[in-house]
Amino acid sequence: MKRSDPQMRIRLPADVKRWLEKAASANLRTQNAEVVVALRAAMTVKTKTATSEPASSN
Repeated sequence: MKRSDPQMRIRLPADVKRWLEKAASANLRTQNAEVVVALRAAMTVKTKTATSEPASSN
């Protein structure tokens, strides 16, 4: 990502931080990149779920 990308600071519970450190290391990514990958995966799941829900019949 470029330095001009928006930045934010977040607080993580200790167990989430440990998971992030291990996952990033295992996947040869920075912790930032691991967060981005996880968020994009969540976005994809959310998008697929939203588009596959049947329309309400009111």
